[in-house]
Amino acid sequence: MEFKERFLQMMLLCADMSRGTLWRVEEPVWIRNIANYVDKDRTYHVGLSIRKRPVRSVADMIPMLIGTSRRGPASAFQATRCFDDPNKPMTFFRLRPYQIPLSDAYDEKRGVMIKPNPPKHRLDPDELVRLDAMLAAKGAAS
Repeated sequence: MEFKERFLQMMLLCADMSRGTLWRVEEPVWIRNIANYVDKDRTYHVGLSIRKRPVRSVADMIPMLIGTSRRGPASAFQATRCFDDPNKPMTFFRLRPYQIPLSDAYDEKRGVMIKPNPPKHRLDPDELVRLDAMLAAKGAAS
């Protein structure tokens, strides 16, 4: 079994990619999975998983919202302490979940492409309630 396969199998066993988890998703992953994505010379964007079911296969898709430090509309979802600066909120206002394949978590040349977000890996309970309410109001499936 090659390294990528072992790494992805380990992610299946160890990584919780359920709704409310925050990930540092490297830019090449977003570029591969979002049509007309504009790379702004960043190394990553934070992704918010909205997957309801456990990941069971390397072929599974992880529906994610892409985060930004910009302010969104009043209806946007904001989470706190997602950056190294605890006072800077993360905004998720593009409510179309992008389907990120778990197999994109590792690249043979670049290494690990989807990593836990170190300042904060999971939404707080009140943020999760607000996220669920926003997703239900917008009819966003996961």
